[in-house]
Amino acid sequence: MAQRLSTSATFQALEARVTGLEQISPLPSTLENNSFLSAKKHDGTVTRIAGITEDNDFYLGGRDAPLNSIISSANMFRFDIAGSSACNIAASGLTANGLNAPTISIDANFYSTLVSSNPAIMFDSGDTLSFNRGTNSYSFALSNSAQLSVNAAGTFVANVLTIGDGNFGLSLNGGSQPLVLYDSGDYTSFVRSANTYSWVIGNATKATLDGSGNFIAYGALLASGDANFGLSFTLANNPRVTFDASDNLSFDRLSNSYTFNIAGTPKMQLDAAGSLSNTGFIFPSGDTNFLLGMVSGSPRIQFDANDNLAFDRAANIYSFNVGGASRLDVNTTGVGVPGSINAGNLIQIGDAGFFVQIISGKPTITFDSGDTITYDRTANKYYFAVAGVNVASIDASGNMRLKGSLTQSVTP
Repeated sequence: MAQRLSTSATFQALEARVTGLEQISPLPSTLENNSFLSAKKHDGTVTRIAGITEDNDFYLGGRDAPLNSIISSANMFRFDIAGSSACNIAASGLTANGLNAPTISIDANFYSTLVSSNPAIMFDSGDTLSFNRGTNSYSFALSNSAQLSVNAAGTFVANVLTIGDGNFGLSLNGGSQPLVLYDSGDYTSFVRSANTYSWVIGNATKATLDGSGNFIAYGALLASGDANFGLSFTLANNPRVTFDASDNLSFDRLSNSYTFNIAGTPKMQLDAAGSLSNTGFIFPSGDTNFLLGMVSGSPRIQFDANDNLAFDRAANIYSFNVGGASRLDVNTTGVGVPGSINAGNLIQIGDAGFFVQIISGKPTITFDSGDTITYDRTANKYYFAVAGVNVASIDASGNMRLKGSLTQSVTP
């Protein structure tokens, strides 16, 4: 059925604005299919300005009609430029056709288009937001390099994801090494190939944790809340347990020995042979008067404050000191007794047969078995025995008694 258009003010205004035309065809009261308002140019060519096509489509020609025109067809406006459909407006939306892909341009670098049937918005050369219909995911690219993607599950994938500022964020170093960035040069990394965490400060690794649970610190490992108690290494790579600023226990790997240091000075050392050496005294637990130590370069065993056994290395003498004074000295030639000797019951001299002892309350000097001199304190008398038999005696009055005869002036 023919489409009819009323000759309204629109056509009248259009007729009045056509320029550069010699002649305008008569304007009918109605326009039916295949009816047009035409005009002749100065060069003699005729151009259609408006009308209805054979398909009952409304037609509005442009400056270079019919190359540039607007056509209303099937509930859709079609804009033709240079004889080609450039843009369609329908109830479902707007579509545009470019030379390589459907394109809607704002300027030369900002436009929407289709890339391999996937919609994309170009913001600048190489900077795009695209949607992959196959994987149902968005992708953000800068300088032609994908920087961030998000899929239908809400998973974000980015080379660097910053939080709050440019130095705090997440990164994937080399595509396989996750990093948590805290500041420039300060981060935590995970090496997937080694299954190891590393803590980096000032671009230097300070600690690592491996898959076996081994924790390696490259500085001191301090107890929480105490900057002086911890584990560390000396400059010679020897392990050290520090208790206070200058108080520590260190292990020398070269000499294979422990050293206890107090106030920065070695006080005691234990070596691989089990030898314990110290610069001060060794006390039994709970008794500070019984000790082993060195006094003026000489070893000493102290039993009480002024009672000790000392060895003088220069003189090569043992001294038994009681009350702060020497009571017995032993040197390379013998025994020296500055005072008296009190023995419990027997003093043996030289061999087992020569000794001094108390027998039944009587002081006795034994020279050999049965050969003795005994002093009877009750009788106040000396007894001389040979082979176990008293052969002579001397009393307090000077009287001497002999069991045998007395021979004078002969060789004994």
